[in-house]
Amino acid sequence: MKVWKDIKGYEGFYQVSDDGKVRSVDRIIMRSNGIPRPVKQRVLKQGVNDNRFRFVILAKNGTNQCSLVHRLVALTFNPASNENSDVVHKDGNTMNNRLQNLEYQDREYRQTWHSKQRKPFKLKYTIECVELKRTFRSIVEAANSLNIQRVSISYAISGRLKTAGGYTWIKHPQRLQLPNEMPKN
Repeated sequence: MKVWKDIKGYEGFYQVSDDGKVRSVDRIIMRSNGIPRPVKQRVLKQGVNDNRFRFVILAKNGTNQCSLVHRLVALTFNPASNENSDVVHKDGNTMNNRLQNLEYQDREYRQTWHSKQRKPFKLKYTIECVELKRTFRSIVEAANSLNIQRVSISYAISGRLKTAGGYTWIKHPQRLQLPNEMPKN
């Protein structure tokens, strides 16, 4: 069964459920002309930000606040014991904002863990500008060096365009030796 609780700071305005839904509460607001207007309860539509987290816009006293749904659920049902805690999704799915999928983790621990998880960059190919006889480590490097749009170079390499910036481009497979690898004999 779904449990609804008032959101701290928005009591009487908004509630959040343990399954990650946010709703407005029945109430009467005053318009700018002084006439009261009833607001019916409804579940708010959630947006998705660039980091793939769901958010809602909460309004109170003429001020709008963009709030992440997973933080609202966690803070409402299980207030943080530590200011340096982040709310994380146990299953890694940022769309799953159910209470049982959320937990607090120490920010320092998370930063250390993420830095250990980073894999070294492996260069899979180089690109060559035929007319200039120059080789680049990436499309970005070539685009910045020659002031050409990256997408144009990408299209030229894939064959969607014949040239990019007036130049012909070739992709060369390459395997670079990483610093921690021993050379193969």
